[in-house]
Amino acid sequence: MKRARTPLAVARREFEEELGAPAPAGDAIELGEIAQPSRKVITAFAIEGDFDPSMLKSNLFEMEWPPKSGLHAILPGGRPCCHGSPSMEAREKILPGQRPFIDRLLERLGQQSA
Repeated sequence: MKRARTPLAVARREFEEELGAPAPAGDAIELGEIAQPSRKVITAFAIEGDFDPSMLKSNLFEMEWPPKSGLHAILPGGRPCCHGSPSMEAREKILPGQRPFIDRLLERLGQQSA
């Protein structure tokens, strides 16, 4: 049987792989797509729910590190997890090319961007 490959299904799977817990149940707010400087296109969703940052368990992957050294390291796959107000702390910690997702979320929630 094939796994669902809708953008939301992929986002839920990625959430669980990166954070070590399933995404919260609930209605997802689609935040659209943003092309990154690398040309990678990211699709994002927001779901209201509780997540205890102390429960974060990132997956691990192996790669050559430092680059071109011939050495290999096992590194965490997830980015550091944080929480805060979308208009302040999250905006400072998210990658600059992904900040429009915060603006879109605030717009959909009827709030203003900082």
